[in-house]
Amino acid sequence: MTDRSQSQTLTLSLDADRVPVDGKVSGRVKAEASANILAVELLWRTSGKCEPEEKVTARDEVAPGAPFEFRVPAAGPMSYEGKTFSVRWFVRTRTDAGELAEKGFTVTAAQ
Repeated sequence: MTDRSQSQTLTLSLDADRVPVDGKVSGRVKAEASANILAVELLWRTSGKCEPEEKVTARDEVAPGAPFEFRVPAAGPMSYEGKTFSVRWFVRTRTDAGELAEKGFTVTAAQ
């Protein structure tokens, strides 16, 4: 799973690495003083022998160091690693200057 959770000015941390559909994914973004607006997005993307697709399901703006929380859509999709294609979930953040960090996590069936 891709993990670009740290950049020169951003550090992204999640409270859990596994979240059920309709569950909450939460964490924090730490940023150097030079970082201003932090956009945080919840997204999934496909890869493999399929048409690549990426869908942002939620977005918010937070202050550096402030917590964030998103609800994974009840309809999913769940994370999947197959021979033909994969579905992976991420939280991605960026500053107003374009600095980017993202961290992957697994979406499971509802508990």
